[in-house]
Amino acid sequence: MDNDQINYIRRRLQRYEESIKETEVHFEQLESFGCYRACAPYNEKFGIPLLIDVLQTDSGISETFWQEYDRITEKLHAFDRMKGRMYRDLLYADLKNYVTSYHAALCYMNLNMIATEPNHDLMNREAIRALISELRGDFDTGDIEKLVIALDKTFLDMSEPMNGHPVETPQVVKGAGYSPNTACDEYHFACRDKEQTRFV
Repeated sequence: MDNDQINYIRRRLQRYEESIKETEVHFEQLESFGCYRACAPYNEKFGIPLLIDVLQTDSGISETFWQEYDRITEKLHAFDRMKGRMYRDLLYADLKNYVTSYHAALCYMNLNMIATEPNHDLMNREAIRALISELRGDFDTGDIEKLVIALDKTFLDMSEPMNGHPVETPQVVKGAGYSPNTACDEYHFACRDKEQTRFV
């Protein structure tokens, strides 16, 4: 049993639940690039099912994690229903702002004004992917999805010369993941081929 993986999922679930409370308490202060963001609960939610799915254990803890995930998700749905269209519009505004920021970041990279690195603050790729997954039923996200795929291709083309070999496919088209050795304890599981070029 991978205790690091289990502890990470526990922390993700805790952050997921805390993000709902923080978003509700600070609803009037939500900003796309502020301390409190409308998308925070959906960003925290995104990727957790995959982490639980790939958990290799016979201890029954996966079922416990699913129950906790479902409980927290119901809290998010209740909050979403309570805030209604206003909240969905804020989420859509976040999505558009993050895609615009991603585009701008690539322009700055092309001008060597910022470093070419996949986790740059201006990218927001995980948030973009989470929001597309959540909002495609409420808004027409088709053009945004096409743009993000094009931006990802541009990012890959710009990044491949680094160190003389290709870089990983950006997470926005590859999926959430896990890796035990990142700063800030952020892990990345590779979803591999089935997740590439998909927003699920």
